[in-house]
Amino acid sequence: ILERHAAQGNLDDHQSAVIKEDGKVAVSRKLVESVLADAETWVLGHYFADGKVLAALQSKYERDMCDIRLLRAELGETDGE
Repeated sequence: ILERHAAQGNLDDHQSAVIKEDGKVAVSRKLVESVLADAETWVLGHYFADGKVLAALQSKYERDMCDIRLLRAELGETDGE
Protein backbone atom coordinates (compact mmCIF):
# COMPACT_ATOMS: atom_id res chain seq x y z
CA ILE A 1 0.00 0.00 0.00
CA LEU A 2 2.78 2.43 0.91
CA GLU A 3 4.60 1.60 -2.32
CA ARG A 4 1.50 2.42 -4.39
CA HIS A 5 1.06 5.75 -2.62
CA ALA A 6 4.73 6.63 -2.92
CA ALA A 7 4.70 5.83 -6.64
CA GLN A 8 1.74 8.16 -7.08
CA GLY A 9 3.47 10.89 -5.08
CA ASN A 10 0.86 10.79 -2.33
CA LEU A 11 3.43 10.66 0.47
CA ASP A 12 5.04 13.98 -0.41
CA ASP A 13 2.54 15.83 1.79
CA HIS A 14 3.55 13.68 4.75
CA GLN A 15 7.33 14.01 4.62
CA SER A 16 7.41 15.41 8.15
CA ALA A 17 5.70 12.21 9.36
CA VAL A 18 8.59 10.07 8.08
CA ILE A 19 11.59 9.86 10.39
CA LYS A 20 14.87 8.36 9.23
CA GLU A 21 17.38 7.54 11.93
CA ASP A 22 20.28 5.10 12.11
CA GLY A 23 19.27 3.47 8.83
CA LYS A 24 15.71 2.84 10.05
CA VAL A 25 12.53 4.51 8.91
CA ALA A 26 9.58 5.22 11.17
CA VAL A 27 6.28 6.81 10.27
CA SER A 28 3.70 8.54 12.41
CA ARG A 29 0.44 6.89 13.40
CA LYS A 30 -1.39 9.72 11.63
CA LEU A 31 0.37 8.84 8.37
CA VAL A 32 -0.48 5.15 8.70
CA GLU A 33 -4.13 5.95 9.45
CA SER A 34 -4.25 8.30 6.46
CA VAL A 35 -2.72 5.73 4.13
CA LEU A 36 -5.16 3.06 5.32
CA ALA A 37 -8.12 5.37 4.72
CA ASP A 38 -6.80 6.22 1.25
CA ALA A 39 -6.20 2.53 0.51
CA GLU A 40 -9.75 1.60 1.50
CA THR A 41 -11.15 4.41 -0.63
CA TRP A 42 -9.04 3.20 -3.57
CA VAL A 43 -10.18 -0.42 -3.12
CA LEU A 44 -13.85 0.56 -2.92
CA GLY A 45 -13.49 2.83 -5.94
CA HIS A 46 -11.72 0.31 -8.15
CA TYR A 47 -13.21 -3.06 -7.23
CA PHE A 48 -16.91 -2.14 -7.20
CA ALA A 49 -19.49 -1.54 -9.93
CA ASP A 50 -23.22 -1.14 -9.43
CA GLY A 51 -22.79 -1.61 -5.68
CA LYS A 52 -21.11 -5.02 -5.98
CA VAL A 53 -17.55 -6.29 -6.05
CA LEU A 54 -16.60 -7.14 -9.62
CA ALA A 55 -16.41 -10.93 -9.89
CA ALA A 56 -13.01 -10.84 -11.61
CA LEU A 57 -11.59 -8.77 -8.74
CA GLN A 58 -13.20 -10.61 -5.81
CA SER A 59 -9.99 -12.28 -4.61
CA LYS A 60 -8.00 -9.04 -4.87
CA TYR A 61 -10.74 -7.19 -2.99
CA GLU A 62 -10.75 -9.78 -0.21
CA ARG A 63 -6.94 -9.76 0.00
CA ASP A 64 -6.65 -5.97 0.10
CA MET A 65 -9.48 -5.47 2.60
CA CYS A 66 -8.03 -8.22 4.80
CA ASP A 67 -4.68 -6.40 4.80
CA ILE A 68 -6.37 -3.11 5.67
CA ARG A 69 -8.36 -4.69 8.51
CA LEU A 70 -5.30 -6.44 9.92
CA LEU A 71 -3.28 -3.23 9.90
CA ARG A 72 -6.15 -1.35 11.58
CA ALA A 73 -6.37 -4.08 14.20
CA GLU A 74 -2.65 -3.66 14.90
CA LEU A 75 -3.32 0.03 15.46
CA GLY A 76 -6.17 -0.83 17.79
CA GLU A 77 -8.83 0.49 15.41
CA THR A 78 -12.05 -1.21 14.46
CA ASP A 79 -14.15 -0.65 11.38
CA GLY A 80 -17.49 -1.58 12.89
CA GLU A 81 -17.62 -5.11 11.48
